[in-house]
Amino acid sequence: MFYLDPLNPFGYLPSLNFAIVATIVYSLVTTMLTISTVYYRTWYFLVMTLSGLSEVVGYTYRWSLAKYPDERTPYVLIPINDRI
Repeated sequence: MFYLDPLNPFGYLPSLNFAIVATIVYSLVTTMLTISTVYYRTWYFLVMTLSGLSEVVGYTYRWSLAKYPDERTPYVLIPINDRI
């Protein structure tokens, strides 16, 4: 099913399968990075942990956009997440 919404700011419909896989992978990598950061006390790597968390949130938005393309709430929340 090809779905193109003219109000969609991306201009395409994100892939649900890719969003699920990317969310899981980034969650696992971010969790392992957080554990190793705390274990080895390399506090400067907390920046990478926060970046990974931001990626997980972004792919979660992508997941919701792929699953519910007609809802407008995720489109409104994406700029708010980018400013944080």
